[in-house]
Amino acid sequence: MDLLNVATPSLSTSTSARSVRSINDRSMEENSLALSYAEDRPLSKESLKTLLRGHYFIKYQKNGHRSVRRIYFNDSLQKLILEKDRSNSKFIFTTDILAVEFGFSNQLTAVLLKGDYNHKVYGFRLITRKRLIELSSNSRAEREQWVDSVNVLAEVVKEWSSHIGLRKYWDTLTTISQSEQDISDLLECQRNAKKEISIITLQRNELEKEVIEGLINEMILALEVREANLAMLMVKRQEEAVDAENRLLRQKQESLQNSLREKNKEIGTLKDHIKDLYSNLSSNQSRTLSKIWKNIIDFLSFKDLLVLQNVSLYFKDQVAKAFITKSLWRRIGTVSLCPRKISWRMYIRNFYGMRVGGMGHEVYPEIMEEISKDVNRGLVDHQQEVEEVLIGLCALNPDVGYCQGMQLVTHFLLGILRDTDEVLGTLMSLLRPPFYLGELWKNGFSRLKLGIFQLEFLLKLKLPYLAKHFKDLDINLDVIVTPWLLTVFTHLLGQQGVPIEVVQWIWDFFLVQGWPALLSTCLALFYLSQESVLGENLETTLHRFSNNMPFESVVKFIPKFEIEPSLLDDLERAFYLQTNIN
Repeated sequence: MDLLNVATPSLSTSTSARSVRSINDRSMEENSLALSYAEDRPLSKESLKTLLRGHYFIKYQKNGHRSVRRIYFNDSLQKLILEKDRSNSKFIFTTDILAVEFGFSNQLTAVLLKGDYNHKVYGFRLITRKRLIELSSNSRAEREQWVDSVNVLAEVVKEWSSHIGLRKYWDTLTTISQSEQDISDLLECQRNAKKEISIITLQRNELEKEVIEGLINEMILALEVREANLAMLMVKRQEEAVDAENRLLRQKQESLQNSLREKNKEIGTLKDHIKDLYSNLSSNQSRTLSKIWKNIIDFLSFKDLLVLQNVSLYFKDQVAKAFITKSLWRRIGTVSLCPRKISWRMYIRNFYGMRVGGMGHEVYPEIMEEISKDVNRGLVDHQQEVEEVLIGLCALNPDVGYCQGMQLVTHFLLGILRDTDEVLGTLMSLLRPPFYLGELWKNGFSRLKLGIFQLEFLLKLKLPYLAKHFKDLDINLDVIVTPWLLTVFTHLLGQQGVPIEVVQWIWDFFLVQGWPALLSTCLALFYLSQESVLGENLETTLHRFSNNMPFESVVKFIPKFEIEPSLLDDLERAFYLQTNIN
């Protein structure tokens, strides 16, 4: 028991209660400070060293019996080892640790005061899901450093939910410094490739524009010539008939003057009829041309429609009428809304508006600090613009606030629209139905829970074998789909081998269809991956859904899993009914 012999005044019978009581009172304040520090600080390198290094502490039993234990965490931070000697050790899973508090419990304090214990020690309590472990150290600094580090680790475990999540967090801490240079080199290559692609795209667009304009002009000219020839042919035939009658009348002029007068009247009537015919031909030609181009517009892509509206005022009016119908956007959205800088802005303005109005509220400093940390840690460019948009969004929507994932969506939209005001206006529209990002990001994640509930039902309905496989392995869908939904699949841009076009295609569906498109995309990904995971174990299944998924093919299968809005409405009512009952 040498570790208990600290050069401090002994606890006499008269002063022992007062000394222990003062230690416990001071520990309550230290407990609150330690827990608040743990919530605000990340797991630093110094904390990792403290957790992995062995510490010699005194362990107490309920009867006051004491023993020396060497305490440390294993390399993956998944177990806390309590080692009495090399052949006798026990461990506690890190996920079972709730918190560490300073001071002894009242029960142990009373036991120590009754016994022969007369030394001042620095006690603390390890609170787990199953029991309370009481320990002490002969160094106050060592005790406080170890307690702070374990409380920070406990908060990290709550965020990562499981042993596998904690392992991913540990791998992230050890590998992030090595991958920063690789990501920088990859982004540089992407920027160079984009420059080359933009030059080629401009040249191709100019050539396509010239070809389409020539084709359209030829078609218009051919239609006009054909209609004019038909009209002239009819007029010529009528004039020939009139001339023949005039010749006959002139031959019989003397004997048929009365008939000539009548024929002249008929000729006047016929001329009036011809004028009416010309008028009708002109109006019918206009209606026919309008009907023809209406059918042609239904088969053109968004890029072709942009070219067509610049041909003439007539086509500009026809295309403008087409752009205010959601059925046209639904069709061209399944092909491509490229160029998206124009199409996304036009669609949001036509149907949802991009105005940013109202007085903003004050954004708390801690929220601004959290936004700055996430942006500077996860993004390599446009950090200032992203922070500006997120702070403005929080000011205009204090009930939504900020959560991780919003910075990735903002950065993605900024790369498309290239303007912070338009990005803020677009995000304001996306917070509302039919997109529901406000409920998805709001504190409590009510829309996320609803989406997982809907996906569980749809998975049983459309992919029953995969649903049974998840049930057999006790896999919760939130482990897989939470990053998909919270970031609207923009987190895929950080994964190697996922091109930005895939995320842009998914957003084409999302902007036109809203919330159901996200669920359809999840089902398509499950469908493409089910053959490779059926029959596999838990680790292989989870690894498959986090690495090397067939994202390139998902766009082809999203329409296959299109969901009826009425079914989603029924599932939403069932979810809230179940929530109210529980």
